[in-house]
Amino acid sequence: MSIATFDSLAQRIANGWVETIPDFLPVPTIPVLETAQQQFYTFLRGVAEAVRNNPERLDLKPQPDDGYEHGEAQNHRPELIDAMKKTKRKVDNFVALLLKIGVAGVVDGQTLHVQKQDVALPSPTRARLAYFGLTLETGKTETVITCDAFPKMFPAWTWLAAEATRTAPTTGPAHVPPMRFSRCLYSDTYPYTRDVLLRLAGDNPGLLTLIGFFEKEDYTLVCDRDNHITVDWVKSYGKPDDPLKDWWGERTHGGLAFEYDWIRKNPVLFGLRIPEFKRLLQHFNAMPDQVKTFVVQHTKHCDACNYCIQMDKTGTRPRAFIAVEYDGQHELCTMFPGFGYTWQVLDDSVATDIQAFLTFTDDILTRR
Repeated sequence: MSIATFDSLAQRIANGWVETIPDFLPVPTIPVLETAQQQFYTFLRGVAEAVRNNPERLDLKPQPDDGYEHGEAQNHRPELIDAMKKTKRKVDNFVALLLKIGVAGVVDGQTLHVQKQDVALPSPTRARLAYFGLTLETGKTETVITCDAFPKMFPAWTWLAAEATRTAPTTGPAHVPPMRFSRCLYSDTYPYTRDVLLRLAGDNPGLLTLIGFFEKEDYTLVCDRDNHITVDWVKSYGKPDDPLKDWWGERTHGGLAFEYDWIRKNPVLFGLRIPEFKRLLQHFNAMPDQVKTFVVQHTKHCDACNYCIQMDKTGTRPRAFIAVEYDGQHELCTMFPGFGYTWQVLDDSVATDIQAFLTFTDDILTRR
């Protein structure tokens, strides 16, 4: 995808919400009419676009636009990540309010009734909701909400809020609303995020090659890991209940992670999942030359940073590298190898290397 620039940091953060909403896909099997599904989808997407176009509607500060480069660590510019997280928290909090209204609301015709004891809607909040086309009439015990533009959307709002809450993941940041609600995902089985990321990836011919490989080799497709915009193709080499962690900290799953890394100027990121890396390096001599070249190129070479021995009190623990020989001597670090195997573009050459590496991984780790 092309790298976009914005008038402010707030617009960048809000754009991450807009462009990760999938195209509308009606679901005929849920107890909500397609008209209601379409109207609530259009309403929610419109809210996201309005926040992006006018961040002041959520009192988002007009800070200069910025983002991290590929491979740049957050601690290089801690003030930037702090500003980004504060801005995103405000957006998430507003989505959480919409979710709470949906859970508490009771539909009556073309109105939504919310008890005051269930959701506090003070005057500033009511004014903010009015920005997005909602009309709120406050009585003694309840607030009645209507929407002239989308009068039939309320059954979809309340149903999706309840379902998103019921199926909410137990992992990920606690304050982030379920992706199912914020992206208006009516189905709990359709891989919406795969479609979104394939669209955002643009011209990455190697990705289609790898998807064909994953389907042929029976890799499992996992979307929205830890309530993030992610797609993973994985094969497990550990226990059946081993959790799927971030790709860079992988231990038991092989495959590829594809994620929307919202803090980056180019948020599309691919990361290779590498299980039991030390064991794989112990079989370095058995690797095809293509895989050897790939591993030597992307693995960190020991630079005596001493991270691997920082807890050693004896001073005798050896550094965690494995020495290999291939076009010279190399001391390859075994710690967190995934950090070296990341890309923002997957061309055919990289895809071929990844496929060869994963094939070798499967051969070694499935031996008995």
